[in-house]
Amino acid sequence: MYKISNYKAGTSAEVLVYGEIGDEFGGVDAAAFYSEVAALDAPAGITFRINSYGGDVFSGYAVANIIRRLSQPTITAIDGVAASIASVIAMAGDRVEIADNAMLMIHNAWSSVAVAGDARAMSEASESLERMTTTLKAIDDGIVEAYLARVHVNEDQVRQWMDAETWFTAREAERYGFVDAITEGLAVAACYVPDGRYRNTPGHLLGSSRLETALAEYLAPEPQSAPDHARRNRAAAWLNLTRPATR
Repeated sequence: MYKISNYKAGTSAEVLVYGEIGDEFGGVDAAAFYSEVAALDAPAGITFRINSYGGDVFSGYAVANIIRRLSQPTITAIDGVAASIASVIAMAGDRVEIADNAMLMIHNAWSSVAVAGDARAMSEASESLERMTTTLKAIDDGIVEAYLARVHVNEDQVRQWMDAETWFTAREAERYGFVDAITEGLAVAACYVPDGRYRNTPGHLLGSSRLETALAEYLAPEPQSAPDHARRNRAAAWLNLTRPATR
């Protein structure tokens, strides 16, 4: 959902972008978002506060493009988590901030296909898979460009992080250039990632009965030789989701 708050006409406004992205999932509807945000009289600027584990990729693109086209100064502030397509929305602000206890996650676009039938059905499915593969690669290319507009690393490194599904702490996000500044942590509504939604979800973000066990694993010491971001990529579960064209 999204909610406009702290708005006084002629000054500034905040827009909370919390939860799923995409109206299909009962989350942020891009059309409604445009109608309300475009009507804001906020010459001093608009802050978009993000706490989302992602959702529909094209709805996310639309929201990000709406933010980019605004004439007012914009800040995208990660309050809790900006995962998947929500991380692309975060890149859309003139200035990007992250709370010191928040996280950012990037990965490749994905979808899922179930195939059953005779040889003809398999042949048709093969053609569909080829088209889907082309589409997903194109989506990934666009997402990479959104990150490259900010980060201090090369394209190969960004793609490696996306391949691995990498979660960044606030300090890591700032170090690599995803965000411009770290702010003091805020008390925000929990945005737990559904257990199994992603393969490397840090344990403290898992929303299931496994949370306590996963959190203990997440907090367990890692060898100092491990990369910073790898220390956060624990307490994860695999699950192929059935939602099409999501990130």
